[in-house]
Amino acid sequence: MIGLTLLAVGLVGQWLLGVAIADLLFCQFRGPTQTSQDSANLPNPSFTERAGLGFVLGIAATSGILFLWSLCGGTLGRSASVVITAVGLIAGGPIIYRETGHARKSARQRAIRIQNAEQLQEQRWCQCCQLAVAGLFLATLVQTLITPQHLWDERASFAIKGILLNEDRSVYSRDMADPDFVQYHPRYPLLIPLAEQHVYALLGTVDDRLSKVIFPLMYLGMVLTMAGGLLRHFTSGSAWFFALLTATIPSLVPWEYGFPCGQADAPMACFHGTSVLYLWDAWQRISDDNAAGWFRSAILAGFCAAMAAFTKDEGIAFLLVDAIAVSLVLLFTRRRSYALKAFLAVFGVAAILLLPWLVHRRGLPLTTEANYFGRASLTTILQKQANLQWEIPHLAGRMFWESRTWGLQWWLVPFAMLSAPGRMWNGSQWILLLDIAGSISSLMLAGMLAATEVSEHIGGSSHRFLMQIAPVAILFAAGQLGKERR
Repeated sequence: MIGLTLLAVGLVGQWLLGVAIADLLFCQFRGPTQTSQDSANLPNPSFTERAGLGFVLGIAATSGILFLWSLCGGTLGRSASVVITAVGLIAGGPIIYRETGHARKSARQRAIRIQNAEQLQEQRWCQCCQLAVAGLFLATLVQTLITPQHLWDERASFAIKGILLNEDRSVYSRDMADPDFVQYHPRYPLLIPLAEQHVYALLGTVDDRLSKVIFPLMYLGMVLTMAGGLLRHFTSGSAWFFALLTATIPSLVPWEYGFPCGQADAPMACFHGTSVLYLWDAWQRISDDNAAGWFRSAILAGFCAAMAAFTKDEGIAFLLVDAIAVSLVLLFTRRRSYALKAFLAVFGVAAILLLPWLVHRRGLPLTTEANYFGRASLTTILQKQANLQWEIPHLAGRMFWESRTWGLQWWLVPFAMLSAPGRMWNGSQWILLLDIAGSISSLMLAGMLAATEVSEHIGGSSHRFLMQIAPVAILFAAGQLGKERR
């Protein structure tokens, strides 16, 4: 009973820690060319956005803090987890109390301002979307907790490390560097194992059901952050509509390889999707005459990009793809000085945050599965270019003809392009398109570099990889079709 109580309090503290980090970014950071007056005029983030970021940043920051603590010689366990919980409660409690009051006041003011049937209809639509998201979250939470960790990847690649970290209480555990013991994945990132270890430490025991509670929380955080980020640019009806579309992607929920399981693909969708959301937001602001707020969004984009790479190796590929995409768009951006500073902020923050993990990773054994860069050469690519004849039809079929299984988001992309061609000239939209195209290209390149047969390698992983970039497809559609705020 004590363990369950500590876990419940710990999850609240973790969320409040994320809220405090978001508040620090929103209230303290100013761009290098912004004045105090610019800062005062920044649009106030909605309670929805703060709440969503609380889950996303809280889980990521907890794992990051535990990693750095252990890297410096600290001991993992209940004491460290309780301290993190206490910091979250102390730092985030007053903030959420203040923001709850502001949210209630804003709701009353909106109710007073509603003067016509259209506004009332939009309010009711938003409430329906919010109820649907709440129901989907509860259903996902139940689905997650009624099943133990049973899939191969969730146990072999992540769960076993979480248990090791809980038993040995250090990232320097000898078994963590044993490629046989950790199923030939010694260099897999540690965000998920550390998040699960945090749960075990609070519980005081290993429980492979309750450790999965973090995944529905990531799901809720992703959806709320999507809604909150879109509220900056579009009407509440549009923002919640596209948030609901994100929440109902079948490959994310209720497919058992999505958020209901302990694998890293759905968390990758959360962190990568949130990173691209704020990268898109930064470029949207830079495209406007008033660029206030771009720096904060760039910092958030870099933070989430780093956490994506700390979740799964694909995050490094996404970071490289986005760096190339932003570089290409930067060449045609009207406000190039702002864009260059945003580029440096995003990828500078990501590099700084990832540096401790990348240094630690170099000391771990290298396996053949993790050595894509080592096998990369022009000769290998030319020899395997025939693989494209299998990869392209396979991916097209999985994205479009299997949409009843994986979702309609890929059909939505060309529909949105044709429906609003004028918005395609915005650089932020091109970043999204290049992210999607570059990510799919990187998957095909991986199929050419892998030692295994392409049908086995790509055929067994493409559905999970496409899941990781699915929120970006919804975001692109929102950018094309969303009703702009007046």
